[in-house]
Amino acid sequence: MTICVEIGSNQGTDTEVYANQYDMVYAFEPVKELTANLWDKFKDYNNVIIIPFAVDTTNDFKNFNVSTEYDWGCSSLYDFSDNLKEDWDPLKLIYREDFVHSHSYLVPTITLYDFVTLYNINQIDFLHIDAQGNDLNVLRSLKDKLNIVKSGTMECSCRMDLYKNTPNRVEDAIQFLNDNNFAITKSLIQGEGNEINLTFNQIYYS
Repeated sequence: MTICVEIGSNQGTDTEVYANQYDMVYAFEPVKELTANLWDKFKDYNNVIIIPFAVDTTNDFKNFNVSTEYDWGCSSLYDFSDNLKEDWDPLKLIYREDFVHSHSYLVPTITLYDFVTLYNINQIDFLHIDAQGNDLNVLRSLKDKLNIVKSGTMECSCRMDLYKNTPNRVEDAIQFLNDNNFAITKSLIQGEGNEINLTFNQIYYS
């Protein structure tokens, strides 16, 4: 059985694609307003499970900031960086209306280590991480089960940080992946040049 784990399902666009590619998709989305829509959207799918948790390095309840503008995609465990609207685009050509958190509430968090243990998952064929400043922590949360991940993608900050106090710089992500037997196969700069998507595969030795 092939398995995809998606951290940050949002509107379920990628979830739907993965449902046609993998035997089972576990999709995490902590924003409760989005989760309700996801449950309805995938109610007839036998291979999609929506999980209303955030993934972090501890099992806990944490404050989650919700951004309702655009596609709700800037919702995060973290606060926005200061002067974000002024500094995000150095050319001042783009004004981002979604850089505001309208409200917040407590959400449950779980480590991927405990999740895969609970579901008896021994291999993750693809790990999609879009955790808004927490992507590297998602990988770290697997602890000594990190090697069950065969491939994946994650988002990191490169020029400036979207959120405060996030351990999610691209240089740290590259070092972590290199140290843990992963090769970066693709990198793609996003938007105004402040974020980058890294695609990675586990290195196999003969």
